[in-house]
Amino acid sequence: MKELNIMEATVLTSPNPLTLICSKKEDGSTNLAPICFVSYLSFNPPMVGFATGKQSHTGKRVRETGKVIVTVPGESLAGTVMACGASTGAETDKVAANNIEMMAVEGSDIQIPADTRLAMVA
Repeated sequence: MKELNIMEATVLTSPNPLTLICSKKEDGSTNLAPICFVSYLSFNPPMVGFATGKQSHTGKRVRETGKVIVTVPGESLAGTVMACGASTGAETDKVAANNIEMMAVEGSDIQIPADTRLAMVA
């Protein structure tokens, strides 16, 4: 077996889907953070993990609230998801700035984009 460096290994393991991590902002609105570092950690119990920078607004809010929804956005949001990565949710209302239609999710007080293919509530 040939040893690979990390960049060579990504060819075999990518692309990961670009997800929108939905968390609750201090004012009760939804923060959206595009992240592709999402992984299944366990099937029993069900666990999904994602990586953010230690100082990221999303990571801070998830640690503070203990709540998050990991979503896989629909095709109509392709450009919007990229735009959400251009600013921090600490200073920008990404939902309003990008005119994203939102919807409620049963069992959570965090809203998600209406065009969502998959939503994992945690």
